[in-house]
Amino acid sequence: MKKNSAYITGKKMVLSATKITVLSIVASLVVTTIIFAVTTTAPEEFWVRLPYVLKMATLVTISITPPISLAFLRQRSQLAIAYDKLLHAIRFDPLTELLSRRTFLGDVEQILIGQKGSTQSNAMAYLDLDHFKRINDRFGHATGDEVLRVLGKAVEEQLCPNCIAGRLGGEEFGIFMPNCTLEIALAKAQNLVDDFRQQARIVDGNNVGCTVSIGVAVSAQKDDLDQLLSEADRQLYIAKQNGRDCIAGEARLEMAA
Repeated sequence: MKKNSAYITGKKMVLSATKITVLSIVASLVVTTIIFAVTTTAPEEFWVRLPYVLKMATLVTISITPPISLAFLRQRSQLAIAYDKLLHAIRFDPLTELLSRRTFLGDVEQILIGQKGSTQSNAMAYLDLDHFKRINDRFGHATGDEVLRVLGKAVEEQLCPNCIAGRLGGEEFGIFMPNCTLEIALAKAQNLVDDFRQQARIVDGNNVGCTVSIGVAVSAQKDDLDQLLSEADRQLYIAKQNGRDCIAGEARLEMAA
């Protein structure tokens, strides 16, 4: 059974506070002993009063350290959670939970940089919802937003572990498939078109029947993301011209070298 994350976090804070308290007690006893030894002139008085002094030092440390350490750890935990939420908001599109445009393009750039010298081809799929404005106008923006969520879910279901996807803006999306041939990329794109057609047939109880068109470009060039996106966009236009709810794709000539 999966434990609640809040329970795990609370348990970790208690354990950390306990460690801090124990260390504080040890440090307090050492410091108290040294100070008492320096300030006490009679050796007999030192040994007689030492147990009482150490007991008081321990009690004071125990009463003060736990609440202070717990408060500090709780604040640190809250800051970490807030940072994670901020990072997530920056990296991901809040509606579809796919990568934001900036993050998507940045991650693809990093992959391409790491691939320099490789002869493997990469595929870029450019997605666009068909007649999305009509859906917003007819069913409302709430239903339109749900259609976008459905597409995001469909994309995630079709992604391979090494593929990344992002929302490029509005109803346009991109999927980058590293080390992928045109044949495989087109098969994945067609699966996504078919899967989304089924999932978006009924949305929010409305007979929406939304579809998606996808353009696919494949290239072995590792340093021209803009050209790869441009070619995928051109293929998307061809898919739209071919009637929508379909795919179109092409491999760049440079791959033949």
